[in-house]
Amino acid sequence: MSKTGEYIMWCIDSGYTNEDGEVDSMKYADEYMKTKEYEQEHMDYSKLLLEDYIKSKDRWIQRNL
Repeated sequence: MSKTGEYIMWCIDSGYTNEDGEVDSMKYADEYMKTKEYEQEHMDYSKLLLEDYIKSKDRWIQRNL
């Protein structure tokens, strides 16, 4: 799920919705970023970026040696 999707689900679970039950604000983003869910999401994304970088470097080395 996307980062925005995770935030929306967290808002819904936390009751941060408008009168129609929709999340229509980033008002609670700072609070969300203090949660364990955000921390794990951030770590997973960082790991993905690092793995992609390593794969890219490995491909470059294979092509240039």
